[in-house]
Amino acid sequence: MTTTKRVPILPTLVTLGNAFCGFAAIDYATRAAADPSRFYHWIGWSGGLILLAMVFDALDGKVARLAHATSDMGRELDSLCDVISFGVAPAVIVKTLAAYQNYLPRLGWAASALFVMCAALRLARFNVETDDAEEAHWYFKGLPSPAAAGFIAALAVNISEIRVAAGAAHEFAGVARALLPIMDGFLAAVPFVALVLALLMISRIRYVHVLNKLLRGQEPLDYLVKLILVAILTVLTWPFSLPLLIGGYVFSGLVLWIKEMIFRKAPAGANLPPPAKDHDR
Repeated sequence: MTTTKRVPILPTLVTLGNAFCGFAAIDYATRAAADPSRFYHWIGWSGGLILLAMVFDALDGKVARLAHATSDMGRELDSLCDVISFGVAPAVIVKTLAAYQNYLPRLGWAASALFVMCAALRLARFNVETDDAEEAHWYFKGLPSPAAAGFIAALAVNISEIRVAAGAAHEFAGVARALLPIMDGFLAAVPFVALVLALLMISRIRYVHVLNKLLRGQEPLDYLVKLILVAILTVLTWPFSLPLLIGGYVFSGLVLWIKEMIFRKAPAGANLPPPAKDHDR
């Protein structure tokens, strides 16, 4: 006789909040495609909802551990929700941006499809390969899907905010107007950015698990102070902070990979002198 396992309510609701934000992000991206007059308004909201989904994704595991309610079902549900929020939703944004500019729309479609497939592969590989050892949670193999989605979302929010700031009495209005040509270039590059992010997700390049690294050996007060400082810096430099922060994380893995390639130890015996020739034969 099989027994029905109890579903933890609070962690499940937090995880489903992730899925809800992903679905809403897709809805707002489709609104942007259907309403060109308010395109940047809707696409900004779409990106913002993906960023909110990242908050739910960061909280659900910690809520489950605090409630002593971790389970295999929670892990599987988390991955399913991640496919929506960090696979499909950012891919729809990429496709919508490419179609709106009428710039290589086929490439935008292909890049979006590849992004979804690589995000799904990345999440499946994470579930299969990650074990319970502490060291396994210090680094990711490949770019985490929330970071890849977050970079696209941050670009969408940044593009929307700069458009608004450039046409209003905003403290960054002058900077925003100067950045408009650069943002147009970013718009044109979004399909190529999505292709690179997709390949990074399925790569074996190591990425630091930021939260675990920060929390390891930290007192709660120290961690809280650091979190507050980062939040203040993000608010003060809004709307430029998010693409810089997430983009810095994306490049950090590449920098670490290049560093390891350059300073990789030579194999044993590689620096030994060649054996002397035997002249007696």
